[in-house]
Amino acid sequence: MLLAGCYTPPRGEGAGVVRVLPDRRVRLLAGLPSPSFLAQHPRLPIVYATDPDSCHLAVVGDHLVTAQYSAGTVRVHPLAADGTPGPPWHVLDGFVHPHMICAYAGEVLISDLGRDVIRRTRLEDGKLTPLGEYAVPGGPRHFRRLGDTWFITCERDGAVAAFDTDWRPIARHAGLTQPSEVAGYGSRYVYVADRGPDVVAVLTLDLRLVAEFPSGGAWPRHLAVDGSLLYVAHQHSGDVTTFRLDPETGLPRRLRSASVPGASCVLPLSRVRRTTQLRIVAPDSTAY
Repeated sequence: MLLAGCYTPPRGEGAGVVRVLPDRRVRLLAGLPSPSFLAQHPRLPIVYATDPDSCHLAVVGDHLVTAQYSAGTVRVHPLAADGTPGPPWHVLDGFVHPHMICAYAGEVLISDLGRDVIRRTRLEDGKLTPLGEYAVPGGPRHFRRLGDTWFITCERDGAVAAFDTDWRPIARHAGLTQPSEVAGYGSRYVYVADRGPDVVAVLTLDLRLVAEFPSGGAWPRHLAVDGSLLYVAHQHSGDVTTFRLDPETGLPRRLRSASVPGASCVLPLSRVRRTTQLRIVAPDSTAY
């Protein structure tokens, strides 16, 4: 099952959170205002959507952590037993532009695009405690660990960078324009969406360029890999394009494109077979 978030007026012409069907039909699941990112609960049939003030969120234990890009803050919401988020009971400030949250090895890592760092924190008793930071030049936006390597899109410098497990730089691929999201396929390939030229770059794990191919629309804001399928969300052209990836070459074959006005992100769901089993929940505790 594939979901997509969509920017609603005035930011876009979308309707909220939708399901994208394999036959290219689209069904509205929740009329939330401009959900720019979605995240699935690891155990419950719940998908969390950002509110208009937030750009990213992640479930960390029994809490939902959200990033506010313009305000420069990160909020911690407690989750009830049924997964419903309560009002934030802790706010960590000191960011310029926090953009992504990732829980890993007992820490909560947060990219700060405005300060060129990945901030290290620990969530204890509902509060984020700063532990330090890793320097990532070039405006770190989104990041992902594949094997023993961290891959980071550097929006301001138009690059994707690779770091080892101790966050020491090991490789960098420049020449991009406004890279948005990074994803991996198997243990061989990395995919980076690049807004402006509207392409997806295919790279090896040591960041050698294999190919660039048209993303299928305008302004690829987000992408995701699910099995051998690659989904790309296009904000400006308002569609979601699906590709089949070749396991040997890493290259795509375009399958279809669905009209999704204001597409901001895609989320392939696991463990959910029917939308009647699913709740879409915003951090303000509104459930649909």
